[in-house]
Amino acid sequence: MEALNTIPILPHREIFWVAGLIYVLACAFGLQSLWVHRRYSRPVMLGLMGIGWLVQTWAMGQRGQLVGGCPLGNLFELLQFVVWSLVLLYFLVGPAFRMSLLGFFAAALAALLGVGSLLVPTWDYPYRVTERFFGTDPLVEAHASLAVFSYGVFALLAMVACMYFIQHWGLKHRKSEGIFSLLPSILQMDQIAYRLLIIGLAVLSISFACGIGIYTEGQQEVNVMKLVVTGGVWGAYLFLLVLRWREIYVGLSFARWCIILFAIALLSLWPVDSATHSQTGGEASSYLNE
Repeated sequence: MEALNTIPILPHREIFWVAGLIYVLACAFGLQSLWVHRRYSRPVMLGLMGIGWLVQTWAMGQRGQLVGGCPLGNLFELLQFVVWSLVLLYFLVGPAFRMSLLGFFAAALAALLGVGSLLVPTWDYPYRVTERFFGTDPLVEAHASLAVFSYGVFALLAMVACMYFIQHWGLKHRKSEGIFSLLPSILQMDQIAYRLLIIGLAVLSISFACGIGIYTEGQQEVNVMKLVVTGGVWGAYLFLLVLRWREIYVGLSFARWCIILFAIALLSLWPVDSATHSQTGGEASSYLNE
């Protein structure tokens, strides 16, 4: 029989606070540099974001050891994983896209979601980890982690869409200095957003396929509500991709829906979290350790 180890407050929150405050510092550095100098140092931004990401990775790794897998057991951990994925993607695709301001926007969203999730302690509730839910089934682990990772891609997509709106406003009002000079052309950002949408949808499709596989193997392995919500988000982004491919939604309309769908994807984490809580024991307030 498995032993219970009651933990009234989940550990490592102070490490997450350090990571969140570093993201805030990176955002403040970018804002001050743009306001005063109309530019900022990319190496400094990369350094601050890198330190924040490493600290956050350490905190998530510590929790991962407790649950025996990717820590995605409550709403706080889901949001932290979205932030972690967003910053990682910034390092991976930022240099390829050559968007100097992407670091500032990524830092702003990382600070908002990272610190925001820490300011609501009830989101970080202790939960019961079962062998059936974490660690022992690679398909379950892949389904959960890839789904939330795709939200990181969609977060980056939303940031590019915001930059598109700013550049479009600048062109409309004939602004070409300061922040507008650091932004790529709206044509380039539209193409980047299109590629990010394809990447995010591909990752979410793999996750959704894993969820369907788990469901067909045995309904007790996956909560139907989680599968429905994930499928809804997947279907919405697929519909947007079709509209963009057929050039029905381009430019401002495409950018607008990239932002709207990301907001909907974030809101979908609440029913996903509720389903996870129900699946892993409802009122349980402990981690299970062997």
